[in-house]
Amino acid sequence: MNPNHTIPLFVGDGFLMKENSRVDWAENLEIEIWLKAIDSKGLVFYWANFDSIAEQYMIGNFVALVLIASKPFFFWNLGSGIVYSKSTSSFLNDRFHLIRFEKHLRSDSLQISSEQTEAQISQLGYPRLNEGSAVVFIGGIPNTTILPSTVAQFAVPFRGAVQRLTINGHTFSDFFKEFQQIGRVMQYDDSILCSSAKDGNRSCISNPNEDSLDKYQISEYIQKDKEVNEDSNNSIMLDGQDEYALTKEMVSKKQSKILTDYQFMLKTNKSEGLIWWESKRHSIHSDYLAIFLVAGRIAFATNLGNSPKVKIIESNTIVNDNRWHSVALFRKRRKFLLAVDNEKVTYISPFGATELTTNGIIWIGGKRKIPRKFPVKTPYKGCLRNLRISSQLINVRREFSSNQTSRGCEN
Repeated sequence: MNPNHTIPLFVGDGFLMKENSRVDWAENLEIEIWLKAIDSKGLVFYWANFDSIAEQYMIGNFVALVLIASKPFFFWNLGSGIVYSKSTSSFLNDRFHLIRFEKHLRSDSLQISSEQTEAQISQLGYPRLNEGSAVVFIGGIPNTTILPSTVAQFAVPFRGAVQRLTINGHTFSDFFKEFQQIGRVMQYDDSILCSSAKDGNRSCISNPNEDSLDKYQISEYIQKDKEVNEDSNNSIMLDGQDEYALTKEMVSKKQSKILTDYQFMLKTNKSEGLIWWESKRHSIHSDYLAIFLVAGRIAFATNLGNSPKVKIIESNTIVNDNRWHSVALFRKRRKFLLAVDNEKVTYISPFGATELTTNGIIWIGGKRKIPRKFPVKTPYKGCLRNLRISSQLINVRREFSSNQTSRGCEN
C-alpha cells in the first residue's frame, strides 16, 4: 500500500462512488473490508446495478454490508431474492476490524476477525451483477430510490473509517483517487498503516486530524481510581430526593466551550437515572450535555446548538451491579470520548457548531425541571465519588453542604 494514500473518514454527510466497477466474478465472490466504526449502525458498502440517469434501483441485484446494532450483516440479491448473513460478534468502536465475505455459487460465509459465521444457502438465481451498470458506494448513497425498500437499515449512512476494500483480489486503497467524492468525506492520518498489522491493533492508524483526544490518559485514570479512596469528603450518597448544583469556576468560560473533561466513579443497583445535566436554557433545542443511566449502562446525549433530536450514545458495560465503576467523558470541539471502566466509545457530533455554551451550572444526581422531550427524567440513586472537572478533584461534601444534609458512601 502506498504510504501517500489517504484514508477516508465518513461522518454521515458524504460518501464515495465508483461507476462501471468491472470486477471479474462468475462463480466466486470474495470481499474484504478493513473498517473502524464510530456508530453502531450504517451502510458501509453497497454494490448494485444502478440507473445513473434516473438514479433508481434496477434489476434487483446488489451486495451490501451494513452495521446493525454493532454487528455486520451482508445482504445480497443475485436473482434469488434478498438473503443475508450476519456475524455473532459485535464491533468494538475503538479498533479496526477485518470483515471477509465469501460467496461460491449458492453458498456463502461471513467472517469478522477470527470468528466465522454459519454458512447460508441462497436460492438458485443469476449469480452476478450486470457489470455495465454496477456502481460501488462506500459510506452511504445519494438517495433511497436506489435501495431495495424492504431493508430500512440501508438508508442510514456509515460513520467511521474504511482503510481498504478488496473485491476478488482487486484492492482499492487510494479511495480519493479511485472513487468520486460526493458530499463531505474527511481524511484520517495514515502515517501508521494496518497492511502489516495484526487484526484489532488499536495503534494501526492515528486519530482523525481535526480533534485528537490522545492526550487524555484514560487507562491511567481508571487504574488510579480503582484504588479505594477512604476520604468520605470525596463521596456522596444520592437518594433521588434532592438536586445538587455545581458551578464550573475552575474552568474558564472560553475553555469550557471547546473542551470537556469530566471524571467520576459510581456505584448503584438502579437501571435508570440522570447523573449529570448542564444546559444553556430549558430546552433540548439549545446547548446541553447530559450523562445518565439507561438499561443499566452509562450513556450521554448532547447538543452543541445544531442537533434538535436527542441522540443517545451508549456504552455496553453494565454498571448497575452495586460495584464501583469509573466513568470519564472527554470532548474537544465536536469529538467526544466516553470511557466506562476499560471500554471506550467515540462520537462526533453533527457538522456545524463546535462549542458547548451553558449557564455554567452542573446539576448532579438529577434536576427537577428537565426539558419535556428529554427521555430520562428519573433522578440518579446511588453513590458518587472522586468527581473531577478538568482534572481537579471536587470536594463534593463541602460543595453540596450548603444545599442540604448529605452523607458519604461506604467503600
